[in-house]
Amino acid sequence: MSISTFNALIARGVDSNKANQLLSIGHNLTTLKQLSVEDLRKLNLRDTFIETIQKENRPPIPPETVITLLYKSKRTCCICRDNSRSIIIHHIEEWHISKDHSENNLVVLCLQHHDEAHTQKDLSQNLSKSQLLAFKEKWISYVQTDDAKVVLGLMQYYSRWDYINIKRVFELFINQRIMYNDIESYLTLLNLNILDQRGIPHPIQEWKIPEKPEWHLCDFGSGIYYMHYLKTIIERIVEKLPLIDLTNNLSISFIKSIVNPGSIITAQLGFYFSDIDKFERSQQQLRKAHYKGNSIKIEFVFNAWECTSSSGRFDALSGHKVAVPILFVRSVLEDEENNLVISGSCLAIGTWFENHRQKDDIAISNENID
Repeated sequence: MSISTFNALIARGVDSNKANQLLSIGHNLTTLKQLSVEDLRKLNLRDTFIETIQKENRPPIPPETVITLLYKSKRTCCICRDNSRSIIIHHIEEWHISKDHSENNLVVLCLQHHDEAHTQKDLSQNLSKSQLLAFKEKWISYVQTDDAKVVLGLMQYYSRWDYINIKRVFELFINQRIMYNDIESYLTLLNLNILDQRGIPHPIQEWKIPEKPEWHLCDFGSGIYYMHYLKTIIERIVEKLPLIDLTNNLSISFIKSIVNPGSIITAQLGFYFSDIDKFERSQQQLRKAHYKGNSIKIEFVFNAWECTSSSGRFDALSGHKVAVPILFVRSVLEDEENNLVISGSCLAIGTWFENHRQKDDIAISNENID
């Protein structure tokens, strides 16, 4: 089933069930345009769609706008929030008035609330434009951390965070006002002067431990407590991030529509890890990682000194390994070979997560466009 054909149909007003039916019997936009009005009506297509493809007098919503809106709304009505209902993309200011296909003028509704948005009740609409905008804003704000919850939900009892960017993590720790004094290892680390009263790490030279770390950050006798503390902190931070999970969305069209510099992304993929200087063992052990597939590259550099264990430092983040990095996107560019290259700054890297469950494919979801 072609996602692009499906999107082309719903962008012109075909409901999702009908679009899937047309695709199942071999139709696409080209074959439909070759049919007469009578034959199109025999397929139980709406007059608005027939008029559109006969004359193409109203351009379809741009594909990137469709992808962005459906992703941000989780393909769910922003009013009832019932993801089992068929949905429609509705123009807040009617197209014939606004001629506006921008994301700001579009909202995802179920068919019931779409009817209410079009129905006049006495002197007003059941759902006014201001109400639609308010519902949309609240819903998109509410669901923006859904991908983070999905990713954290893949953690198993033996999952671990093998790398944590200490400086960036504790910037977010302060900004998000993360709770910390309920963490079991906090008091131990406080007594060792590893943490201050605010839960923020002291410089290593101030730690009250017999021997300072040599190979990695947690490489000392009480390192397991520090590892536990950092693990808890990173999970509390990640669950609040507007994370974009690319694991099952590795398509150039999706990435170009959704991912921009400043976006926060993750993907459970096979990455290649290699030392930039394999002889370095100080606090600057720079290592690079990259993934390549489907004409998409994801690349980043991190400091292996901030690995949380010897197995992470020497095994989990070396060679070719499946990992779940959390990245702040720096750039999204095409290279000379037409690969789309995402470069990022790494916040953390997890391993041994449960295999990612497949998400609903856009091509078989219940979507319509008005």
